[in-house]
Amino acid sequence: MRVRECVPVLALLAGFALAQAPPAQAASPSPPAAAAQPAASPAERAALGNIAKLFNDPATQPEIFDQAISGFRQQFPHSRQMLTVLITAVRFHRRRGDYLPELHYGMEALKLDPNNLYTLSSLGMAIPENVKSTDLDLDQRLAQAESYDHQVLTVAQSFTITPQGMTYGGNHFTAAQAHILRANLAGPAYASMGRIALIRKQYAAASAAYKQALAFETTPTAKAQTWYDVAVAEAAAGHMPPAQAALKTALGFAPQGSLLSAMILRELQRVNAAAGPGSAQ
Repeated sequence: MRVRECVPVLALLAGFALAQAPPAQAASPSPPAAAAQPAASPAERAALGNIAKLFNDPATQPEIFDQAISGFRQQFPHSRQMLTVLITAVRFHRRRGDYLPELHYGMEALKLDPNNLYTLSSLGMAIPENVKSTDLDLDQRLAQAESYDHQVLTVAQSFTITPQGMTYGGNHFTAAQAHILRANLAGPAYASMGRIALIRKQYAAASAAYKQALAFETTPTAKAQTWYDVAVAEAAAGHMPPAQAALKTALGFAPQGSLLSAMILRELQRVNAAAGPGSAQ
């Protein structure tokens, strides 16, 4: 069980600039200039503005939002903003925890841009967070998420960050922004790979992936969650001393009195009991 949301990549990658050009493709750091396209009509601009308004309103119901997305797709099927609109829908449902709509819009977005980093990262996280052991397509979905994670990591590891920053996908990032971008991509990808390995009962691989994710976690709560994940993998493998040590480390990072802290304490009690008398650390 995870009690935190993985940190999303920078909004630039999400392409939520509905009044601007669609996001650059992730596969090419310096993509060629797109061919000139007709400017959006007043009706299209109004529809984009409505989607942006609905996205920014926390009271928006998903049915209303999805109607706006569906209407836009029907009315403007060749819009140069279509990828941006679909990614906006992914973001909307991601923050609500609506897995199936997030997956649906994400798959539609990847049809337009198979290398879109935001969508790959989002689905790479969402799939292992939400699949069930009874799903008939479990193996297929896990392999799909694993592929997305590897794509994200390949890109994140290719970043060349200088003191002047980095230019990627037509956008310039300061050095600080570039390091945040790398962490926001790599950390969740490694955590996703840990979750996938855990579901597959590949406990050593799960623990190793979670430990790699730790290098990119910057907040105490995120570190606590990831150390907890390490402990779960170690305990599942029957490695109680490493599990106990990981839980103690997690407890040191977790906010006192939080749900996460309580969860860590419960797991520590369980692991101590499983390890036997005199083994508590």
